[in-house]
Amino acid sequence: MITEKQDVRSQDYASETIQKILNNLKASKAPLNEILGNNALYLPDGYAAKVSEATRNTNTTQMRKIFGMVEKAFFVSRHEERFSEAQEMLFMVVPQVAYSKGRGLIQPWGFSDLLQECINEYRIKSSKDIETMFRFMQSIVAYRKK
Repeated sequence: MITEKQDVRSQDYASETIQKILNNLKASKAPLNEILGNNALYLPDGYAAKVSEATRNTNTTQMRKIFGMVEKAFFVSRHEERFSEAQEMLFMVVPQVAYSKGRGLIQPWGFSDLLQECINEYRIKSSKDIETMFRFMQSIVAYRKK
């Protein structure tokens, strides 16, 4: 049985983990595909694995919903002439996450800030950036199942 004290410690650890990743991202204004390399996306000690662990208290349905929105944007972005449409679809993830955060469906709250740092006008400049965001969310969801 998890005590309230243990739960608070795990939430603090999750918030600290997300904050460290957020600080690393904020240190650069480069496009997303230049920041999140294969190590960050796929390896067990990378950002995706750490974010997955930190968001254990977030409802799986919410994570899949966010992933689904990113996935749709990715498939649209595969057609270069539809990049602006895909970019708009991806930008719509930000208010959806803010809404879920307001309803208390996303834990820790820093996850919302992390997604806002990943999804904005200076990070998402090409289809490659949308693909990187897709791969990032895909890895986060996959690591939740380990």
